[in-house]
Amino acid sequence: MKKSTVDCYPQGSAEYVVMHARWQASRGRRPSATLSFMRNPRQALAWARRYAYFPDTETGLYLNGQVPEDYKCGECGAHGVKLWRLYQTFLDHQQFTCAECSAKAEDKDISGINADGCMPCELGCGDTDQIGWRVPAIPTEELDTYWGYSSVPQPGCDWWRKLPNTTKKAAVA
Repeated sequence: MKKSTVDCYPQGSAEYVVMHARWQASRGRRPSATLSFMRNPRQALAWARRYAYFPDTETGLYLNGQVPEDYKCGECGAHGVKLWRLYQTFLDHQQFTCAECSAKAEDKDISGINADGCMPCELGCGDTDQIGWRVPAIPTEELDTYWGYSSVPQPGCDWWRKLPNTTKKAAVA
């Protein structure tokens, strides 16, 4: 196993701890990666094995790195961009909207949105990926439903963050 395989995962994530332990084992060494709240590498590895999420796809990427065909804004039809959904609503009552349509529906200013889909929180509590009552819409790998806001595995978050915020091209200076 190569170190570059380990470095594909964010340091401090459960996935990183598990992959780092595999890399160490391939070199005949003990686990040495820790988590911010767990300094004992063996305890960190035991915890990480319970919570690490590795997509079971051909490429090893979440949704094979693709955007589902029906992942479209319900208002403007934008495809291949980040979508938001209303918080705490059932799938059959969901309408997915892009950043601009979400901002319009929630009467929110998203001019400060960054490439990760985050913007400064109105309450001054850092950055948020929520637009009013709307949260990121991240499909499960089975494509039968969407993850709960606080239950999305890290690869799903990474997949969503890599999507563009809008279909508009940036103006060339």
